[in-house]
Amino acid sequence: MEVLSCLTESERQMVHLKADGLTCREIAEIFSTTVHTINGRFRRMRMRLTELNF
Repeated sequence: MEVLSCLTESERQMVHLKADGLTCREIAEIFSTTVHTINGRFRRMRMRLTELNF
């Protein structure tokens, strides 16, 4: 749970949806955006967490 505290509310929602088995396309539909945007947000989350040594 400590990792999730470093994320925004929408990022936490995305992580929970992905953990529930949704695809990036399904997540994009929920957030009314593109798959490219969702993939980019996951990439930036990973980079941020890597910088914080998680």
